[in-house]
Amino acid sequence: MMDDRPPALTRLGNILACPHCSFDKLETADHSLVCHRCGRAYPIREDKVFFCHDGGERPEERPAAANPATWSDWRKANFAFFEERLAVIHDGAFVLDIGIGPGHFRSLMSRFEHVGLDFEPYAGVRVVTDLADRLPFRDSTFDVVVASNVLEHLKRPEEALCECHRVLKPGGLILITVPFLLRVHQAPNDFYRYTHFILHELLVRAHFDRVTVQPLGPSSSVLKTMRDSFYEQLFEHAGGIRKLFVKILYNLSKIIGLFEKRLGRSLPLYDGYTPGYGAVGTA
Repeated sequence: MMDDRPPALTRLGNILACPHCSFDKLETADHSLVCHRCGRAYPIREDKVFFCHDGGERPEERPAAANPATWSDWRKANFAFFEERLAVIHDGAFVLDIGIGPGHFRSLMSRFEHVGLDFEPYAGVRVVTDLADRLPFRDSTFDVVVASNVLEHLKRPEEALCECHRVLKPGGLILITVPFLLRVHQAPNDFYRYTHFILHELLVRAHFDRVTVQPLGPSSSVLKTMRDSFYEQLFEHAGGIRKLFVKILYNLSKIIGLFEKRLGRSLPLYDGYTPGYGAVGTA
């Protein structure tokens, strides 16, 4: 590798491997990383390496979505899960954040050597690649792999988990969150919903040990999501006085929902009826 690149890009280049042929020696040439074995060139723009398309313009980022005060209960539950699990990871650990998107949880990553990966060049992304392809990293590189709400968008999740295992150091951790009883999102690229049984099984098939899966979020959160979706549809198709009636019913349902949420605080989380799951496995 050449030495005249920015230090951050030099560090990144030292762990990359060609996703096409797996060769781990990529050299800089004409604003690209070039594989010495197969000759493929991967563009570099704004300290990001593109292993798929060149990205064009950055995707639109919504400032409001980065504000924790606006987060859904599901996103808050995700944050709490990762905060707890990452708290025991040593400072400076090498963390791969797969499907980072706008990076709503980047505040949790400030202690680590963090590599954000996605198929779009969001601000916090360092590596742009097709998440369904071989990960463009050398074997046994990372201490932790984080995948927040990613597996439901992958057509071959088992292969993706095997790739995560490959790039983790022996003893490294994978931290995953996936939705269960949540509405379809990012259509048409939302393919799966996982029970805790199959999530555990998929991680075991990918050769992870000490796998644990836990529910994230109370049943009352599922009720709220379903209620909001139901009344949203009613309101959209209602007309005249019926629209006013639907609005009154919805406001009453929100009041009932507040009591349901309060009552539900005394209940343990139930893995059979939850917004989603958090999972941990050891490589």
